[in-house]
Amino acid sequence: MIALAIYVLVVAVMYLTQRSLLFQPTVLARESYGAQVAARFGRSAAVLDGFDAIVLTPQTVSDTAILFHGNAGTALDRGFMATQLLERGFRVVLAEYPGYGPRSGSPSQHALVDDAARLYDTIARAYPNDALVLVGESLGTGVVGQILTRPLARAPGRVVLITPFVSAVETAARIYPWLPVRWLARDPLEVLPGVSRYAGPVHVLIAGADEVVGAAQGRTVAEAARSRGPTTVVELPGAHHNDWVAHADGSVWDRLLGRSRRDVAPAG
Repeated sequence: MIALAIYVLVVAVMYLTQRSLLFQPTVLARESYGAQVAARFGRSAAVLDGFDAIVLTPQTVSDTAILFHGNAGTALDRGFMATQLLERGFRVVLAEYPGYGPRSGSPSQHALVDDAARLYDTIARAYPNDALVLVGESLGTGVVGQILTRPLARAPGRVVLITPFVSAVETAARIYPWLPVRWLARDPLEVLPGVSRYAGPVHVLIAGADEVVGAAQGRTVAEAARSRGPTTVVELPGAHHNDWVAHADGSVWDRLLGRSRRDVAPAG
């Protein structure tokens, strides 16, 4: 009985604190955010009012990519991904989540996905002639998956999922197998419903040695994508969840983004 009571108490505590376990925001001072963006990306970088998204524009623009980053860090830390996109002619919008970076609010599925859908429609209206590419990394794949279930201003031209999970619930069940997480989860962030509804090209990068979400979840997402339309899958056998970029050379980025540096026409 004592053991059962302790277990019930632990389950109750985990239920009440689950959002602090799932969402791990890095907070930045608003007063210095603009200066930090300029220092990191140059003074041509813009910060989108109301969203604190960072907008980066290359000399030659073909399409616009909106990047939803992973749990650790902030949009400001995703310069390594922005560079690959910029070099291939994408205007880059580095999205920031409520409660992360300089933004106020408390993270939850509802808060993140509602905000992300508003950002997507704002960008769609701002650049009506650009094809839009949705890029999600880790936690961001759950956000992208949920955006795809929403009525959007227009469908994205391409979806890129980097180290994806099937859902936050499946990930939590993997980390806490002794907890009834499927009954407790308040923020499932399911990826498959949105992927299944989307008809355009999907590109998936799987870290073969992913110790956080597990490569099996990425493979499940890839199979779901294959079953409904054009899909490109890149698996990096020795890559872990947080070091995959060290395994991704230019050819990997070409496949992942559906475009190489050679495809970018010179400005003018």
